[in-house]
Amino acid sequence: MKKSTFTILGLTMLIVILTSGVKSNQTHSSNNGITGKTTAGCTCHGSQQGTVTLSGIPTSVLKSTIYPFTLTFTPTSSYKYWGLDVKPSVGTLAITAGATGLKKSGTEITHTAPFGGTSVASYTYTGLQWTSPATTGAATITFACVAGTSTTSTSGPWQKGSFATTIVLPVEFSSFGVSKISNNKVSLNWKTATEINSNHFEIERSNDAKTYTTIAKIAAAGNGTNKSYNFTDILESASISTYYRLKTVDDNGEYGYSCVQSVNTKSNTTLNTIYPNPARKGQDINVELTSDKEQNIDFILVNAQGKIVSSKQKSIKQGYNRISLQFGNFILSGNYYLQAKVNNVLLSPVNIAIVE
Repeated sequence: MKKSTFTILGLTMLIVILTSGVKSNQTHSSNNGITGKTTAGCTCHGSQQGTVTLSGIPTSVLKSTIYPFTLTFTPTSSYKYWGLDVKPSVGTLAITAGATGLKKSGTEITHTAPFGGTSVASYTYTGLQWTSPATTGAATITFACVAGTSTTSTSGPWQKGSFATTIVLPVEFSSFGVSKISNNKVSLNWKTATEINSNHFEIERSNDAKTYTTIAKIAAAGNGTNKSYNFTDILESASISTYYRLKTVDDNGEYGYSCVQSVNTKSNTTLNTIYPNPARKGQDINVELTSDKEQNIDFILVNAQGKIVSSKQKSIKQGYNRISLQFGNFILSGNYYLQAKVNNVLLSPVNIAIVE
Protein backbone atom coordinates (compact mmCIF):
# COMPACT_ATOMS: atom_id res chain seq x y z
CA MET A 1 0.00 0.00 0.00
CA LYS A 2 1.25 3.51 -0.78
CA LYS A 3 2.66 5.48 2.11
CA SER A 4 2.71 9.27 1.53
CA THR A 5 1.54 12.51 3.07
CA PHE A 6 -1.97 11.36 2.32
CA THR A 7 -1.79 7.91 3.88
CA ILE A 8 -3.97 4.83 3.96
CA LEU A 9 -2.85 2.81 7.01
CA GLY A 10 -4.42 0.03 9.02
CA LEU A 11 -7.48 -0.23 6.79
CA THR A 12 -9.45 -3.42 6.81
CA MET A 13 -10.50 -3.76 3.19
CA LEU A 14 -13.87 -4.15 1.55
CA ILE A 15 -14.07 -7.69 0.20
CA VAL A 16 -15.78 -8.34 -3.09
CA ILE A 17 -16.04 -11.92 -4.28
CA LEU A 18 -16.62 -12.21 -8.01
CA THR A 19 -17.91 -15.12 -10.07
CA SER A 20 -18.65 -16.09 -13.75
CA GLY A 21 -21.85 -14.69 -15.99
CA VAL A 22 -23.99 -11.56 -14.86
CA LYS A 23 -24.52 -8.18 -16.51
CA SER A 24 -21.66 -5.68 -16.26
CA ASN A 25 -22.89 -2.20 -14.92
CA GLN A 26 -23.95 -3.94 -11.70
CA THR A 27 -22.91 -2.12 -8.50
CA HIS A 28 -22.17 -3.38 -5.01
CA SER A 29 -22.41 -1.05 -2.02
CA SER A 30 -21.64 -1.34 1.67
CA ASN A 31 -21.81 1.08 4.57
CA ASN A 32 -21.61 -1.28 7.53
CA GLY A 33 -18.48 0.29 9.06
CA ILE A 34 -15.85 -1.80 10.85
CA THR A 35 -17.35 -4.71 12.73
CA GLY A 36 -15.84 -5.08 16.18
CA LYS A 37 -13.58 -1.99 15.92
CA THR A 38 -13.78 1.56 17.26
CA THR A 39 -12.82 4.73 15.38
CA ALA A 40 -9.29 4.16 16.63
CA GLY A 41 -9.11 1.17 14.28
CA CYS A 42 -7.82 3.48 11.53
CA THR A 43 -4.60 5.25 12.52
CA CYS A 44 -4.80 7.98 9.87
CA HIS A 45 -8.54 8.73 9.67
CA GLY A 46 -10.60 8.89 12.82
CA SER A 47 -14.11 8.18 11.57
CA GLN A 48 -16.03 5.53 9.71
CA GLN A 49 -18.81 6.94 7.58
CA GLY A 50 -20.28 6.94 4.09
CA THR A 51 -20.69 4.37 1.33
CA VAL A 52 -18.23 2.71 -1.02
CA THR A 53 -19.63 1.48 -4.34
CA LEU A 54 -17.89 -0.73 -6.90
CA SER A 55 -19.24 -0.56 -10.48
CA GLY A 56 -18.36 -2.45 -13.67
CA ILE A 57 -17.37 -5.90 -12.38
CA PRO A 58 -20.30 -8.35 -12.52
CA THR A 59 -21.03 -10.96 -9.88
CA SER A 60 -20.32 -13.58 -12.55
CA VAL A 61 -17.30 -13.15 -14.81
CA LEU A 62 -15.83 -14.89 -17.85
CA LYS A 63 -12.31 -16.33 -17.86
CA SER A 64 -9.42 -14.20 -19.18
CA THR A 65 -11.66 -11.17 -19.71
CA ILE A 66 -10.90 -7.48 -19.10
CA TYR A 67 -13.30 -5.56 -16.84
CA PRO A 68 -12.89 -1.77 -16.45
CA PHE A 69 -14.37 -0.66 -13.11
CA THR A 70 -14.76 2.34 -10.83
CA LEU A 71 -14.96 2.97 -7.08
CA THR A 72 -17.19 5.70 -5.67
CA PHE A 73 -16.81 6.92 -2.09
CA THR A 74 -19.70 8.96 -0.68
CA PRO A 75 -19.14 10.14 2.92
CA THR A 76 -21.66 12.04 5.00
CA SER A 77 -20.26 15.46 4.08
CA SER A 78 -18.07 17.08 1.42
CA TYR A 79 -14.27 16.76 1.26
CA LYS A 80 -11.52 18.09 -0.98
CA TYR A 81 -9.01 15.26 -1.20
CA TRP A 82 -9.47 11.55 -1.86
CA GLY A 83 -7.43 8.32 -1.95
CA LEU A 84 -7.82 4.58 -2.52
CA ASP A 85 -6.10 1.21 -2.42
CA VAL A 86 -7.15 -1.90 -4.42
CA LYS A 87 -5.82 -5.46 -4.45
CA PRO A 88 -7.11 -8.69 -6.11
CA SER A 89 -6.68 -12.25 -4.82
CA VAL A 90 -6.41 -13.60 -8.38
CA GLY A 91 -6.22 -12.07 -11.83
CA THR A 92 -4.36 -8.83 -12.49
CA LEU A 93 -5.04 -5.13 -12.02
CA ALA A 94 -4.01 -2.48 -14.53
CA ILE A 95 -4.27 1.27 -14.98
CA THR A 96 -6.03 2.29 -18.19
CA ALA A 97 -4.56 4.68 -20.74
CA GLY A 98 -5.01 8.32 -19.85
CA ALA A 99 -5.49 7.73 -16.13
CA THR A 100 -3.52 10.00 -13.80
CA GLY A 101 -2.76 9.93 -10.09
CA LEU A 102 -2.60 6.11 -9.93
CA LYS A 103 0.29 3.77 -9.33
CA LYS A 104 0.65 -0.01 -9.46
CA SER A 105 2.80 -1.48 -6.70
CA GLY A 106 3.15 -5.24 -6.90
CA THR A 107 -0.35 -6.66 -7.33
CA GLU A 108 -2.19 -3.62 -5.96
CA ILE A 109 -3.07 -0.14 -7.20
CA THR A 110 -3.03 2.98 -5.06
CA HIS A 111 -2.90 6.76 -5.54
CA THR A 112 0.39 8.54 -6.19
CA ALA A 113 -1.02 11.76 -4.72
CA PRO A 114 -4.43 12.81 -3.38
CA PHE A 115 -7.18 13.26 -5.97
CA GLY A 116 -9.49 16.25 -6.17
CA GLY A 117 -8.80 19.75 -4.82
CA THR A 118 -12.38 20.98 -4.95
CA SER A 119 -14.88 20.25 -2.20
CA VAL A 120 -17.39 17.60 -3.39
CA ALA A 121 -19.84 15.25 -1.70
CA SER A 122 -18.50 12.10 -3.41
CA TYR A 123 -15.61 11.03 -5.57
CA THR A 124 -15.40 8.36 -8.31
CA TYR A 125 -12.01 6.75 -8.93
CA THR A 126 -11.64 5.86 -12.63
CA GLY A 127 -8.87 4.31 -14.71
CA LEU A 128 -9.06 0.94 -12.94
CA GLN A 129 -9.08 -2.36 -14.85
CA TRP A 130 -9.15 -6.01 -13.74
CA THR A 131 -8.39 -9.04 -15.92
CA SER A 132 -9.97 -12.25 -14.66
CA PRO A 133 -7.82 -15.40 -14.39
CA ALA A 134 -7.81 -18.21 -16.94
CA THR A 135 -9.29 -20.68 -14.45
CA THR A 136 -12.71 -20.80 -12.82
CA GLY A 137 -13.20 -20.30 -9.09
CA ALA A 138 -13.68 -17.52 -6.55
CA ALA A 139 -11.93 -14.18 -6.99
CA THR A 140 -11.62 -11.52 -4.29
CA ILE A 141 -10.95 -7.83 -4.76
CA THR A 142 -10.21 -5.86 -1.60
CA PHE A 143 -10.28 -2.07 -1.48
CA ALA A 144 -10.65 0.95 0.77
CA CYS A 145 -11.39 4.62 0.15
CA VAL A 146 -10.49 7.67 2.26
CA ALA A 147 -11.06 11.44 2.20
CA GLY A 148 -9.59 14.53 3.86
CA THR A 149 -9.80 18.30 4.04
CA SER A 150 -6.19 18.77 2.88
CA THR A 151 -3.25 16.75 1.60
CA THR A 152 -2.00 16.33 5.16
CA SER A 153 -5.36 15.84 6.85
CA THR A 154 -5.94 12.80 9.06
CA SER A 155 -9.41 13.81 10.20
CA GLY A 156 -11.40 12.70 7.17
CA PRO A 157 -13.62 9.62 6.82
CA TRP A 158 -12.83 6.19 5.46
CA GLN A 159 -14.99 3.21 4.62
CA LYS A 160 -15.00 -0.53 4.14
CA GLY A 161 -17.51 -3.36 3.99
CA SER A 162 -18.04 -6.79 2.45
CA PHE A 163 -19.83 -8.41 -0.49
CA ALA A 164 -19.86 -12.08 -1.54
CA THR A 165 -21.42 -14.28 -4.23
CA THR A 166 -20.98 -17.87 -5.42
CA ILE A 167 -19.30 -18.91 -8.67
CA VAL A 168 -21.46 -20.85 -11.12
CA LEU A 169 -20.69 -22.53 -14.41
CA PRO A 170 -23.90 -22.15 -16.48
CA VAL A 171 -23.12 -24.89 -19.03
CA GLU A 172 -20.35 -27.47 -19.16
CA PHE A 173 -20.28 -29.59 -22.32
CA SER A 174 -19.34 -33.27 -22.26
CA SER A 175 -19.60 -33.68 -26.06
CA PHE A 176 -20.59 -31.90 -29.27
CA GLY A 177 -20.53 -33.53 -32.70
CA VAL A 178 -21.91 -33.00 -36.18
CA SER A 179 -22.42 -35.67 -38.86
CA LYS A 180 -23.66 -35.83 -42.42
CA ILE A 181 -27.05 -37.50 -42.98
CA SER A 182 -27.22 -36.77 -46.69
CA ASN A 183 -25.75 -34.18 -49.06
CA ASN A 184 -28.03 -31.47 -47.64
CA LYS A 185 -28.75 -32.70 -44.11
CA VAL A 186 -26.52 -32.46 -41.06
CA SER A 187 -27.20 -33.93 -37.63
CA LEU A 188 -25.99 -32.05 -34.55
CA ASN A 189 -25.78 -33.83 -31.19
CA TRP A 190 -24.47 -32.51 -27.89
CA LYS A 191 -24.47 -33.43 -24.23
CA THR A 192 -24.01 -31.28 -21.15
CA ALA A 193 -22.36 -32.52 -18.00
CA THR A 194 -23.78 -29.66 -15.90
CA GLU A 195 -26.37 -26.91 -16.38
CA ILE A 196 -27.11 -24.16 -13.86
CA ASN A 197 -29.74 -21.56 -14.76
CA SER A 198 -29.27 -22.23 -18.49
CA ASN A 199 -31.97 -20.73 -20.71
CA HIS A 200 -31.37 -21.85 -24.29
CA PHE A 201 -28.87 -22.84 -26.98
CA GLU A 202 -28.46 -20.94 -30.23
CA ILE A 203 -27.14 -23.03 -33.12
CA GLU A 204 -24.85 -20.95 -35.32
CA ARG A 205 -23.65 -21.91 -38.82
CA SER A 206 -20.86 -20.55 -41.03
CA ASN A 207 -19.32 -21.26 -44.41
CA ASP A 208 -15.97 -19.65 -43.61
CA ALA A 209 -15.56 -20.19 -39.83
CA LYS A 210 -15.55 -16.38 -39.41
CA THR A 211 -19.09 -15.07 -39.86
CA TYR A 212 -21.81 -17.07 -38.10
CA THR A 213 -25.60 -16.94 -38.47
CA THR A 214 -28.10 -18.20 -35.90
CA ILE A 215 -30.24 -20.90 -37.54
CA ALA A 216 -32.18 -22.25 -34.53
CA LYS A 217 -32.83 -21.89 -30.81
CA ILE A 218 -33.23 -24.91 -28.54
CA ALA A 219 -34.61 -24.62 -25.01
CA ALA A 220 -32.15 -25.68 -22.30
CA ALA A 221 -32.87 -27.80 -19.23
CA GLY A 222 -32.28 -24.90 -16.85
CA ASN A 223 -30.70 -26.99 -14.10
CA GLY A 224 -29.46 -30.56 -14.19
CA THR A 225 -26.73 -32.96 -15.23
CA ASN A 226 -26.10 -35.27 -18.19
CA LYS A 227 -28.63 -33.72 -20.58
CA SER A 228 -28.75 -34.63 -24.30
CA TYR A 229 -29.84 -32.51 -27.27
CA ASN A 230 -30.07 -32.91 -31.05
CA PHE A 231 -30.95 -30.89 -34.12
CA THR A 232 -31.11 -31.57 -37.87
CA ASP A 233 -29.96 -28.80 -40.19
CA ILE A 234 -31.23 -28.76 -43.78
CA LEU A 235 -28.84 -26.99 -46.15
CA GLU A 236 -29.90 -25.29 -49.36
CA SER A 237 -26.98 -26.91 -51.17
CA ALA A 238 -24.06 -29.19 -50.39
CA SER A 239 -20.90 -27.43 -49.28
CA ILE A 240 -17.25 -28.41 -49.01
CA SER A 241 -17.14 -27.06 -45.46
CA THR A 242 -19.95 -26.07 -43.12
CA TYR A 243 -19.03 -24.96 -39.59
CA TYR A 244 -21.20 -25.10 -36.49
CA ARG A 245 -20.94 -23.80 -32.94
CA LEU A 246 -23.34 -23.60 -29.99
CA LYS A 247 -24.03 -20.38 -28.12
CA THR A 248 -25.16 -21.02 -24.54
CA VAL A 249 -27.35 -18.34 -22.96
CA ASP A 250 -28.26 -18.38 -19.26
CA ASP A 251 -31.20 -16.78 -17.44
CA ASN A 252 -29.21 -13.60 -16.78
CA GLY A 253 -28.44 -13.11 -20.48
CA GLU A 254 -24.77 -14.08 -20.15
CA TYR A 255 -23.48 -16.30 -22.92
CA GLY A 256 -20.57 -18.47 -24.02
CA TYR A 257 -19.62 -20.70 -26.96
CA SER A 258 -18.83 -24.34 -27.55
CA CYS A 259 -15.96 -25.52 -29.70
CA VAL A 260 -16.43 -25.33 -33.50
CA GLN A 261 -17.30 -28.49 -35.44
CA SER A 262 -17.33 -28.83 -39.23
CA VAL A 263 -18.75 -31.20 -41.84
CA ASN A 264 -18.19 -31.69 -45.57
CA THR A 265 -21.50 -32.46 -47.29
CA LYS A 266 -19.94 -32.65 -50.77
CA SER A 267 -17.48 -35.36 -49.89
CA ASN A 268 -18.46 -39.03 -49.92
CA THR A 269 -16.34 -39.45 -46.80
CA THR A 270 -17.35 -37.48 -43.71
CA LEU A 271 -15.35 -37.00 -40.53
CA ASN A 272 -18.04 -36.95 -37.83
CA THR A 273 -16.64 -36.95 -34.30
CA ILE A 274 -13.26 -36.92 -32.56
CA TYR A 275 -12.92 -37.82 -28.89
CA PRO A 276 -11.63 -37.36 -26.25
CA ASN A 277 -10.97 -33.72 -26.94
CA PRO A 278 -8.83 -32.54 -25.26
CA ALA A 279 -6.74 -35.74 -25.15
CA ARG A 280 -3.83 -36.48 -22.85
CA LYS A 281 -0.34 -37.12 -24.20
CA GLY A 282 -0.10 -40.70 -25.44
CA GLN A 283 -3.86 -41.26 -25.22
CA ASP A 284 -5.68 -42.91 -28.14
CA ILE A 285 -7.81 -40.53 -30.21
CA ASN A 286 -11.05 -42.02 -31.52
CA VAL A 287 -12.42 -40.91 -34.88
CA GLU A 288 -15.91 -41.67 -36.18
CA LEU A 289 -16.53 -41.29 -39.92
CA THR A 290 -18.73 -42.53 -42.75
CA SER A 291 -17.67 -43.56 -46.25
CA ASP A 292 -19.46 -44.67 -49.42
CA LYS A 293 -16.86 -47.36 -50.12
CA GLU A 294 -13.85 -49.26 -48.82
CA GLN A 295 -10.69 -47.20 -49.19
CA ASN A 296 -7.54 -45.93 -47.49
CA ILE A 297 -7.55 -42.67 -45.58
CA ASP A 298 -4.63 -40.60 -44.26
CA PHE A 299 -4.93 -38.87 -40.90
CA ILE A 300 -2.61 -35.88 -40.49
CA LEU A 301 -1.87 -34.05 -37.23
CA VAL A 302 -0.84 -30.43 -37.83
CA ASN A 303 0.38 -28.01 -35.13
CA ALA A 304 -0.68 -24.38 -34.69
CA GLN A 305 2.21 -23.25 -36.95
CA GLY A 306 0.94 -25.43 -39.82
CA LYS A 307 3.68 -28.07 -39.51
CA ILE A 308 2.81 -31.76 -39.88
CA VAL A 309 3.90 -33.52 -36.68
CA SER A 310 2.47 -36.99 -37.36
CA SER A 311 0.45 -38.96 -39.91
CA LYS A 312 -1.28 -42.34 -40.00
CA GLN A 313 -2.91 -44.31 -42.81
CA LYS A 314 -5.92 -46.49 -42.09
CA SER A 315 -8.22 -48.71 -44.14
CA ILE A 316 -11.91 -47.96 -43.79
CA LYS A 317 -15.01 -49.89 -44.84
CA GLN A 318 -18.21 -48.73 -46.49
CA GLY A 319 -20.59 -47.05 -44.05
CA TYR A 320 -19.84 -46.25 -40.45
CA ASN A 321 -16.27 -46.51 -39.10
CA ARG A 322 -14.70 -45.92 -35.71
CA ILE A 323 -10.90 -45.72 -35.77
CA SER A 324 -8.42 -45.43 -32.92
CA LEU A 325 -5.33 -43.29 -33.58
CA GLN A 326 -2.16 -43.31 -31.46
CA PHE A 327 0.19 -40.41 -32.17
CA GLY A 328 2.69 -41.21 -29.42
CA ASN A 329 4.02 -39.61 -26.24
CA PHE A 330 6.42 -37.39 -28.17
CA ILE A 331 3.58 -35.06 -29.23
CA LEU A 332 3.88 -31.91 -27.11
CA SER A 333 0.86 -30.47 -25.35
CA GLY A 334 -0.86 -27.71 -27.33
CA ASN A 335 -3.53 -27.01 -29.95
CA TYR A 336 -3.57 -29.02 -33.18
CA TYR A 337 -5.64 -29.70 -36.29
CA LEU A 338 -6.54 -33.23 -37.34
CA GLN A 339 -7.04 -33.56 -41.08
CA ALA A 340 -8.23 -36.53 -43.10
CA LYS A 341 -7.12 -36.96 -46.73
CA VAL A 342 -9.03 -39.21 -49.14
CA ASN A 343 -7.89 -39.57 -52.76
CA ASN A 344 -5.61 -36.54 -52.27
CA VAL A 345 -8.56 -34.43 -51.13
CA LEU A 346 -8.32 -32.89 -47.65
CA LEU A 347 -11.49 -32.93 -45.57
CA SER A 348 -12.26 -30.02 -43.23
CA PRO A 349 -9.77 -29.94 -40.30
CA VAL A 350 -10.98 -30.46 -36.75
CA ASN A 351 -9.41 -28.68 -33.77
CA ILE A 352 -7.98 -30.94 -31.08
CA ALA A 353 -6.03 -30.14 -27.92
CA ILE A 354 -3.30 -32.29 -26.37
CA VAL A 355 -2.73 -31.81 -22.63
CA GLU A 356 -0.28 -33.20 -20.10
